[in-house]
Amino acid sequence: MAEKEDWNAKEGSLLWGLFMAAFRLVWRFTRRWLRRLALAALALIVLFVVAFALFNPPTTLYMASENARLDGIQHEWTSHWRR
Repeated sequence: MAEKEDWNAKEGSLLWGLFMAAFRLVWRFTRRWLRRLALAALALIVLFVVAFALFNPPTTLYMASENARLDGIQHEWTSHWRR
């Protein structure tokens, strides 16, 4: 009788190949979505920077706290683009 091989422990086994194929598929999926998430975050940051550079920003938390502390503030927005 031939010696039985331990096919679970061998790197070239079918089980190992299936595991690595599944791992590569999950890793590719995860990496793709992480890249999309990073690009979306970058686009959102750029969008806010451009929007607040061109348009009058709304009242911020700092302005609200100063309004409460000083019983009113004066706010005059000036654009850096139109000097």
